[in-house]
Amino acid sequence: MGIDLYVVWKWLKEKTLKYRVLLICLAELIFIAGYAWMTLTGETVDISFAGATEDFCTEGITLDRGIYDISLRYRAADGGIAEVFGQTRNNQSIWCDRATLVKEKTETSFQVWINDKTDGFGVAVRSDGGELAVDQIRIKTAWNSGLYLIVCALAKIGFLDLVLFAIMFRNQLQKYSVIICGIIGITFICSLGIFTRYLLMGHDAMFHMNRIEGLKDGLLSGTFPVRIQPTWNNGWGYAVSVMYGDLLLIFPALMRICGFTVQTTWKTFLVTVNLATAIVSFYSFRKICKDNYKALFASLLYCTGLYRLACIYVRAAVGEFGVMIFLPLVVLGFWYAFGEDVSQKEYGKKLIAPVIGFTGMLQTHILTCEISAFFIVLLCIIMIRKVLQKKTFIYLAKIVIATALVNLWFLVPFFQFFGENLVISGMSEMRNDFRTWGLSVTELFATSASQAYYFTFGENVSLAYKCTLTVGFALWASAALILFLLWNKKIEKPKATTTLLAFGILSACMATNLFPYDFVKEYLPFFANVLSKIQFSYRFLGMTGLFFSLAALFATMGLKEEKQNSYISVLLIIISVLAIYQGMNYQYQILYSGECQNKYCASSLDTTAVITGEYLYKNSSVDLTNVDREVTGNGVEVLETKKNYLNTDVVCRADQKDAYIEIPTFYYPGYVAVDDTGDDYKLIRSDNNNRIRVELPEGFDGTIHVSYKEPLYWRICEILSLFALIGLIWAWREKRYE
Repeated sequence: MGIDLYVVWKWLKEKTLKYRVLLICLAELIFIAGYAWMTLTGETVDISFAGATEDFCTEGITLDRGIYDISLRYRAADGGIAEVFGQTRNNQSIWCDRATLVKEKTETSFQVWINDKTDGFGVAVRSDGGELAVDQIRIKTAWNSGLYLIVCALAKIGFLDLVLFAIMFRNQLQKYSVIICGIIGITFICSLGIFTRYLLMGHDAMFHMNRIEGLKDGLLSGTFPVRIQPTWNNGWGYAVSVMYGDLLLIFPALMRICGFTVQTTWKTFLVTVNLATAIVSFYSFRKICKDNYKALFASLLYCTGLYRLACIYVRAAVGEFGVMIFLPLVVLGFWYAFGEDVSQKEYGKKLIAPVIGFTGMLQTHILTCEISAFFIVLLCIIMIRKVLQKKTFIYLAKIVIATALVNLWFLVPFFQFFGENLVISGMSEMRNDFRTWGLSVTELFATSASQAYYFTFGENVSLAYKCTLTVGFALWASAALILFLLWNKKIEKPKATTTLLAFGILSACMATNLFPYDFVKEYLPFFANVLSKIQFSYRFLGMTGLFFSLAALFATMGLKEEKQNSYISVLLIIISVLAIYQGMNYQYQILYSGECQNKYCASSLDTTAVITGEYLYKNSSVDLTNVDREVTGNGVEVLETKKNYLNTDVVCRADQKDAYIEIPTFYYPGYVAVDDTGDDYKLIRSDNNNRIRVELPEGFDGTIHVSYKEPLYWRICEILSLFALIGLIWAWREKRYE
């Protein structure tokens, strides 16, 4: 029996390659361990400077790479500014925001990132005209400075490994080259506006940056899952995590814990979202059409849709561009239910993708769930025969039940708080001018961005003063091509294609000021109230992009007359080039007209940026949180106060009946008050800016501990959701469900 030398050589080559990878990983592990030990055991800085009763500069010191906390104690009659200086190599050597000194405060703190060893580093403080007294300036190594340097080193090594292993395993990866290059290309095209030195602050960027910061601080406080984010509203807290799912924000929150700047975290988050959207949309479309090129074409259309890009760069609508990651999975679930043969043995077992899709919707943007529900109901009416088939009905029921169980930990608190007297939306019913907030037909077909960056609504407003929200010419060109193919009966799946195209046109019409919302308000008041919750009719444009992309996918799945396919392929290439150009041009127009800002540390964020006061009790004032910071009361002497995140300890003495203390923290269900012995005290919502009030008996003398504690049934729901998730993973591993 002869020996095949080629087989032996190939086996040895594969073994050698594996050993190379192991050696590289081992060498990197040793390097990282040594680097981590040197970083974590290195010298730290903790220097204090005595101040002066005038503008003040510290003496220069030398700082190594890392993160440093700077704290000031001051008195400023008219406010002032604190900024850092040093002998730097370039403008990337030091990252730091100017700190604003507010006359109502006596302390402030901020962080500085030293990227190159810097000599002559110091802090300069100056007033805005009034008297200024600086009592102390302290420069101290941040607690996560070493962690930050280690994670940065790991990220650089990881990137080099990605390139190195791609070269080493190029033969194995070659068959996936079209997919890999396509997904990376789509991600790069959609992320061009991010690769700048500065930051584009979209409309809601401050709100969502605060959500990331609040989630980070909630995790650092030892709370999981985070329900009330502690650092919002100058430490008064905010129940945004109960009402607005944090699923996508866990990654950027962990980046902030590791020490990355607000700006770096935000940009990395956006690139990650673009990558995830490209991957998930390709995966979903590939499962439907079984063709890589067609799936990439549809994914390109979907990802470069101008409304999606507007949500990223203009509106900073994290919920809307985030939920677009999961919408293709929801569509895939309905394809499994309605598009596949019920008689197949595997029918009804593809549960994972739709559950992930619906979970992502719930945990990312509730308003999109409402919008999607409208089209899901329409689809089920159209497919009513299929819905009523036993196997299909059971399959859909399994998706609903599995999704509900996995999300029970989020849904139960959400609906409980939904029943509270909280401001859920600025519009409890459809306003008379709701229709005017829609887009004109001119805007619907816009091909590039305007120079305006903000909204201006009204009966007669020039487009020069309105930011561009539109579908995009590439998607419209696709719709036109689909109409042509349908008219000439060139499509093998005309029903599905027609339905999706009709849904796209309907959603586009519902985004305009031509849709008869006045009629709906007058004759269909219930439906009008539901629609009013979406706040702005232009949100339907997100569904338009999805439906047009899907219609294009279905139109290309089974084209008749193969001899004409070459012409169609040319048109699809032209549309793809148009989508790429339009997406890039849109981003550059925004860059040329948008605001340029830099935000590095949390002190640069306005924690009272709660938009229109959502998720607060009615008549709550976030402005008062700027000045109202003390524990007050009636019939009580407050001796000492200590606050740490959502935990407040108050040493006090009550000397009369009906005594109480009021904590500068917004009340929400779940707060408890106990003394040192563990006895409970009545805690209610005060009429004084809805803060926490704790009622005390006459003669009380001790410490009251106020903290947030989840109800027991919330914990039970979390356990049930965990078991449901584990069960799905187990079923997937056992191949009982895909």
